[in-house]
Amino acid sequence: MQTVRIKALTPQTEDICAIRLVGGFDSERKHYPALDLLRLENKRQLELIADYAEVGCPLSLRTIENFIIGELVRADDLVFDGVRYVFNVQSFSEPSSLEYLVWEVLAQIIEE
Repeated sequence: MQTVRIKALTPQTEDICAIRLVGGFDSERKHYPALDLLRLENKRQLELIADYAEVGCPLSLRTIENFIIGELVRADDLVFDGVRYVFNVQSFSEPSSLEYLVWEVLAQIIEE
């Protein structure tokens, strides 16, 4: 099995990082669940922060960014489409990739 090490959040790694955070489906339609905190029954505590972030509140946006960074630093490995992804993310220097993940996480929290 191929192993890919994810050491930085970049445009090339943002999609697999998003799957690690918010879940998704692989090419065989196998479901990967969102992080526990982002699942429907648990995300209530993030909804108010997400509501403010969605309208551009800088403090709320930074809170979501910090949540994402923390979760990716602690992320477990993931086997997805026959590839093992080993997460050791230590670099978040790509603002566009972090913004992409912010909106993916917000969509997961706010979805109705």
